Amino acid sequence: MTQPSTKRLLTESAGDARYPKRGELVFNVKDYGAKGDGATDDTAAIQSAITAAAAGNGHVLFPPATYVVTSLNVQAGIILDGYGATLKRPANTPNWTRTITNQNNIYVGDADSTRPIVIRGLTLDGNLANQGTYSGFQLEQAMLVMIAGNTTKAGRECAVIEDVSTVNSPSDGIHILANVDAEIRNCRGVDCFRGGLVFSGGNSTVRVTGYKGSGTIEGAHLDTEIDTAGFGGSYTLDLAVSDSRFLGTIRSMQLEAHTGGRVAITNTIINGGLWVYGGDATHGSGSVRITRCTINTYQATFRNQILNPKDVRIEDCDVYSHNTSGAAQAVRAFEVSHNNAGSGVGDNNLQFVDVRFWAGTTVAGDTRTAVYVNAATPADGAVTIRGGAVASTYDTAYQLFSGGKLSVDHRPRIASTFALRISSNSAAPRLCDVTIGQLVLESTCTTYMWVENSVAGTTVTHLNTVIDEARNALATVTGLAGNTYLGNRVILVAAAPTTSTVGLLGDVARIKVPTAGAPFEWVCTSTRAPSSTWKAKASLAA
Repeated sequence: MTQPSTKRLLTESAGDARYPKRGELVFNVKDYGAKGDGATDDTAAIQSAITAAAAGNGHVLFPPATYVVTSLNVQAGIILDGYGATLKRPANTPNWTRTITNQNNIYVGDADSTRPIVIRGLTLDGNLANQGTYSGFQLEQAMLVMIAGNTTKAGRECAVIEDVSTVNSPSDGIHILANVDAEIRNCRGVDCFRGGLVFSGGNSTVRVTGYKGSGTIEGAHLDTEIDTAGFGGSYTLDLAVSDSRFLGTIRSMQLEAHTGGRVAITNTIINGGLWVYGGDATHGSGSVRITRCTINTYQATFRNQILNPKDVRIEDCDVYSHNTSGAAQAVRAFEVSHNNAGSGVGDNNLQFVDVRFWAGTTVAGDTRTAVYVNAATPADGAVTIRGGAVASTYDTAYQLFSGGKLSVDHRPRIASTFALRISSNSAAPRLCDVTIGQLVLESTCTTYMWVENSVAGTTVTHLNTVIDEARNALATVTGLAGNTYLGNRVILVAAAPTTSTVGLLGDVARIKVPTAGAPFEWVCTSTRAPSSTWKAKASLAA
């Protein structure tokens, strides 16, 4: 083969950022012998073009075609331009084979690289149907794109991945390891088994915009598993995802945040389940923020789960819970575990701020709960509800199952049958600490609170809570008197309360339209179910 000549681009397409600029060197892979016929192995020819481009600081250009490729090695400063081109993996490619990787040419420096690896416009096809068995993670290290940094130095490998599609992969689509600063823009992942986007290393910063993940095979479209330390032993990942869509039906997003780490998801559609791990005693904890997102969870495959939520805030989101199994299930929009498998760090802080829980696909006989807190103690930390709404298709808005700490305020609009449920696992009863502020109970909310916990020390505190007598139903199977009630509720009544007007100790019954000279307020002097005792407190002046 004759030595190909280096070509300098003399024209450009109306300033289109997708293509090399005028005056830049272009290394066309077909000039180096690549066939692009979808059958010939073009790995060696394309690698020759990459090696030449590395020496000449130029672009590697892939004309539209399908190129069969095993593994290409890139390095800092390399730009791969492949709009309309596909790199397809050969059949039966072994594990640890990465289609594009810098693992043999990792940048080393005390400051971040100033010459990023750039990959643009390519479609990377993992040829999933011809790779043999993969569902047991036999090929989990055979990523389509893998970028890593050198962890002995503070400087990070920098990468820009733009308009890239990763499809039909037995492993990850794009995998970012430790000590990397990456921009991922307008990329797409379809049927990538372990995950379309996977981030597994510390001391890394990743910004994702305009991503679209879809497909039907198992695996999170976005997966953070911080199991590799970066420089200085750091497990910190700073991840920002915006304006993206994760459209699977099985665990679309798995998020971890360790010491100093920050995960922020905004303006994004999350289908198929959200799994959040807030940290543990081994690696510490970071912050997770999910804002202005639409979240769909499918009960038959994976419900939203939050484990060890040291610093997790979900805000201004719409959540839909679906049961597509055809059989009745216990449907929970969010299930919270403060001390997962004994790994909790205590003093957790999980906030739902202006989160709206809506109807999804239902099955007759479902029991549906918006926020379900599982087996906790007050010392584990609080779940805070501020504002938002719960639709009438839910049986219960907020439930503590066998202990925990819950705060509800800022007027959430509750249309579920039960507003609050304080329950206990009789085999392992735990304390509950509940604080309730201002609520808006819709006409479909027929029971204010269901109390199944009478563990000594359980406390329910009301802070100027006002409810109408039509919503003032309290249900109990253990009795109300065993708990401690602080503060008071104001119950708006049409007439003087009777023993059948259910009250908690300290509650105030107030006439909606008082009559001059007649009592208009009464105080509850005993807490019993189904009857209570009331004493006149004040009369309206004549």
